[in-house]
Amino acid sequence: MSQDVLTREVLQKYRDEESELVQRIHQLEGELGGLHTRLQEVRLIRRALESTPANVVEQNAEPVSRLLASADATVSNISDGRLLSDRPVTSTSERRKGRRAVSEADRINDLGIVDAAIELARQRNVREADAGQILDWFKAAGYKGRHGLPTRNSIYVSLNREFQESPPDRCRVSRPSRGRFVFHF
Repeated sequence: MSQDVLTREVLQKYRDEESELVQRIHQLEGELGGLHTRLQEVRLIRRALESTPANVVEQNAEPVSRLLASADATVSNISDGRLLSDRPVTSTSERRKGRRAVSEADRINDLGIVDAAIELARQRNVREADAGQILDWFKAAGYKGRHGLPTRNSIYVSLNREFQESPPDRCRVSRPSRGRFVFHF
């Protein structure tokens, strides 16, 4: 076997492993999101049960089943700890995955990853950065997202999604090369 054939085989092995790792990361991120949702449901039901007097539970099981049914119905209307009826109605085209409303945002922690990165770049007057630099900005600013300090990978994924899904006329982030992002503010 020639050296080129061995090199190609090793390279293909690492490409396959990289693909499997990326797939596993996406799978685990999806599972984590589902666990957060289930945790909210469990907390809501637990709070509802804790607010029920103990003597009612012991005397009659029917109110408990009604309470659980109403709690399950309420859980189906919960997202991020708020009732959907308390939220403004938006279509899925108006609100994309990973976005949070910023109209009433008065602090950096009220912003989503993309908006916070753009704001910090604007404050630093930096037009181009990579996800690692943005992570350093987040650490310096004390930024915490929904689940704490985002990882470099989640920053990259969010900015890449913004780049790919934004219409050309409203481009806020562009990607001149892999791993580098240019901010348009």
